[in-house]
Amino acid sequence: MKIVDILKTPSFGAQCRNWSLIKIITDEGIEGLGEWRGGQSVDQLKQTLIGKDPTNVNKLHQDYLWRMQGMGAGVEIALWDMAEMYHMSIAPHYMASAIAGMAAVHICSTIPNFLALEHHSVNIPLWSTMLNFKDPIVDGYITVPDGPGLGVELDEEEILNHLPEGSVLWS
Repeated sequence: MKIVDILKTPSFGAQCRNWSLIKIITDEGIEGLGEWRGGQSVDQLKQTLIGKDPTNVNKLHQDYLWRMQGMGAGVEIALWDMAEMYHMSIAPHYMASAIAGMAAVHICSTIPNFLALEHHSVNIPLWSTMLNFKDPIVDGYITVPDGPGLGVELDEEEILNHLPEGSVLWS
């Protein structure tokens, strides 16, 4: 399977952060939907991706998409959209706080072809203690919290212990 075309909508305007939608089309008629920054041409994206295998998302990301900053993520979404049709497992990654981590856990729990969530914050001591849900990774797994919202709360006392002396938590 190869990418044969990339189409985009007009920009939705400033009230929608100037985003457009893109559609990546393959020679097998499979389409993936993503987003694109409005006003930006897709010509270079077409030159880069047409003829490539859309199921090789990780290679496309390593070779091209990471250079596009935020716009590459929207293209990657379109490619992963197609991956599910081929029963390909996905392994998203994140490098952020425990709050973003719990959001990612919730999102991943809804993806039918989810394999693993790459976690790059294990070396941050506060990461595993800043929530009321202590040390959430057990034997490589995280249980999806089931409380309201993200299902976790900040442990403000623990966070204060990691701030410089004399700091206030909220200002």
